[in-house]
Amino acid sequence: MWAYVGLCSSLIGLFPAVAPAQPILASCWHVADPVHCTRESLRDAFQVALADVPVEGTLVFGLTIDSSGQLKTVDLLRDIDPPLGQRALDIMAQFTEWSVAIPEGQLEEVRWTLPVSLAPVDRGSGFQVSWGMEHGEAISLASLDQLVLLPILVMDPSGHLQPPAEVEVRYQKGERIRSWRSPSRLSAKAAKGLKRCRVHGLLTVVAYVQKGTRFEEVSRTWVIRP
Repeated sequence: MWAYVGLCSSLIGLFPAVAPAQPILASCWHVADPVHCTRESLRDAFQVALADVPVEGTLVFGLTIDSSGQLKTVDLLRDIDPPLGQRALDIMAQFTEWSVAIPEGQLEEVRWTLPVSLAPVDRGSGFQVSWGMEHGEAISLASLDQLVLLPILVMDPSGHLQPPAEVEVRYQKGERIRSWRSPSRLSAKAAKGLKRCRVHGLLTVVAYVQKGTRFEEVSRTWVIRP
């Protein structure tokens, strides 16, 4: 059983006891959708700080938040190409205040895996990966069991859905990476592989969209949660 406490409140402001999908910035915890607020705040900060270089892709950080909501450590688990390295760490390190996670009613230090998508929509084409109702940065194992039955689609700039020419699904946990190529509706091999995914792994879908004689890649990454 989990709950969140904002830094500016005591135990008065407890959220309903639900399993959190990701850490929440202290500045976002009181808004209607704190997860969306956190995601957009981080994305905007990174894109402003990196305005001098072309960036696209998903950075993945490992954060340790202590029992008072302070950022204790930050590691870069996945970089983009070209790599940002220490520069990405320096930007994330500026976000020092987070919500406090309370498992079983006890304030505890928590380790998180947090993706930051710098360009969730392909800037050249305006296409976006669409898979079921998953709009956040995380997928639960239970949701994944249902998603493997649904086709992976792409949304064009007008909001219309269409199947891509092909998809590649990649699963990473630690240094181990597995991938499967498949049509829009996942092959039996890809579906079977995804059912073996584990908590805290990273799931990336790359959709290949045909534009005339060219193919463009549109990708999206999720963290797998319990």
